[in-house]
Amino acid sequence: MPFDKKAGAFAPAFLSNEPGALRGWRKGGEFVFYFFFDYFRGNDKEIKMKEEKREKGDLKTEVRVSVRKGTLAPEYLSILKEAGEASGNDTIVVTSTARTPYDQARIMFENLERTGVPYQQSQYRQPGREVIAVYKDLSDKKKNKGEIVFAMEQKIKYLGPENVSKHCSDKGNVADVAKSTLSYPQEFLRALRPKVAQVLDENGCFHVVFF
Repeated sequence: MPFDKKAGAFAPAFLSNEPGALRGWRKGGEFVFYFFFDYFRGNDKEIKMKEEKREKGDLKTEVRVSVRKGTLAPEYLSILKEAGEASGNDTIVVTSTARTPYDQARIMFENLERTGVPYQQSQYRQPGREVIAVYKDLSDKKKNKGEIVFAMEQKIKYLGPENVSKHCSDKGNVADVAKSTLSYPQEFLRALRPKVAQVLDENGCFHVVFF
């Protein structure tokens, strides 16, 4: 369109109304500049249709389950995949499976450093709280990380690793699923709970005990 004298501006020129189409401003026969309109937004109608299908359970979700550290038995991977399909979550990331006493001590130390003693005490039963007490005592004494983790590891061994965390069980039936990687975490939780022995929501993960 030509320059609009009344409006005092160039009138918009739309090459197409489709999402991702070029749009810009036209001065006479010359296209002054352009940009990709809605390129990143995508097709709102298509997104809405998928959402409605997902809510009705009609949308088949292709699920990818990845294990960042450790291993998980195929039957447990299948359970996670089924829960993902049922809840519309196409990406499931397992951040932790079986742990040694040292790994458990190290991870507890890192969580304590990140979120503090009060919160971590709320995440554990009495044996875990006793390990946390070791952390607090040695931190107050200004001990370094290596000394604190070593002392926590010894306490875990003394109490019985599985009593502190199911991650330390030799059954290999525990996994942490990162909530941040789930598109619909609460739907995933509802789909998963009937399929497993226990699910806890802690430290940004769904802590899953299979059977």
